[in-house]
Amino acid sequence: MLEHPDCDYPLVVTMGGQQPIPLSTAATALKSFNMSTLTAASLKDKWLQFRADNPKVRIREAAHQLDTSEGALVGAFVGAGVTRLKADFRALVKRMPEVGKVMVLTRNESCVIERKGVFEKVDVDNPHVGIVLGADIDLRMFMNKWVHGFALVDNDISGFKTSIRYLMRRAWQS
Repeated sequence: MLEHPDCDYPLVVTMGGQQPIPLSTAATALKSFNMSTLTAASLKDKWLQFRADNPKVRIREAAHQLDTSEGALVGAFVGAGVTRLKADFRALVKRMPEVGKVMVLTRNESCVIERKGVFEKVDVDNPHVGIVLGADIDLRMFMNKWVHGFALVDNDISGFKTSIRYLMRRAWQS
């Protein structure tokens, strides 16, 4: 048994089928242990297996069935076709006209809204709401609610398509 300053309880270190290891070795291993990396790796594997078994299920529904969040599933792939964006979402939205024609999609439990077009007139200076107006796209965005952003590239294995995703806090939590 050993105690660790980050835990309120004693930890028992065992190595299945092996001789007991010295506490100093276990303490060193514990200090370098990265739970978020382990969790991301196992979540990534769960998503890949789920996707192989259910190729037509969308990530939002998959997250629900895997008892996690869409944000956590996407975040598990950071470094593997997914890049975490800095939280300067207003600056990114302001530059969206440079991208050209895009599809804008919003999804929640009740509906899916999908529009294709070009970001024409973009105003992100109001601290409460960002506005995009154009012939085909008309958006009101409450960017102060966005807490995570990711850039994804096409990846046949993960099933992700090239996109930029903004997630609110609840999309990160299961």
